[in-house]
Amino acid sequence: MTREKNIFSAVSLPTGTFKVQFSEADDARPRSYLFTIKLVNELELRKLKDYLEGTLRSIPRDILQGMDVVVKEHPTRTMVPVACSFHSVRDHQIHLGHGIIASRGCQHSLKPTSQGIALCLNYSVLPFHEPVSVIKFLTKHIDGFDLNNFRTFRRGCGTGAEETQS
Repeated sequence: MTREKNIFSAVSLPTGTFKVQFSEADDARPRSYLFTIKLVNELELRKLKDYLEGTLRSIPRDILQGMDVVVKEHPTRTMVPVACSFHSVRDHQIHLGHGIIASRGCQHSLKPTSQGIALCLNYSVLPFHEPVSVIKFLTKHIDGFDLNNFRTFRRGCGTGAEETQS
């Protein structure tokens, strides 16, 4: 799981510099990348327990940051991030008309409390353009739009475009 340049892992990772080949598509030439893994810090979960029991005064921010990255891993891959919130443009939507949807989303954070770690959820609703193809959008929202008769339609809209027959 990555966040910017940090990797948090439950297992020990090999350290060193590694070469990886990656291609964008099956028919594209693979590109080579070098990356380096260096152990910077091992998180001691005991510090969180000590803090929650009151024997450690300072909040173990490194532990909370690691846990926060883990909690946000799935939404980061499957939803649209907007500021600190995550919204789905496929699920939980209300159609408002004219190609606009209201998408329900959430922001979550971890907070240490006297009873343990609390997962705080804040819900919000944001407008998005409906995720449809351009052709489907034009067909749905422009009266008389016909892709099979596009040249005639273009001329009828007064775009000023001249057509030449080939």
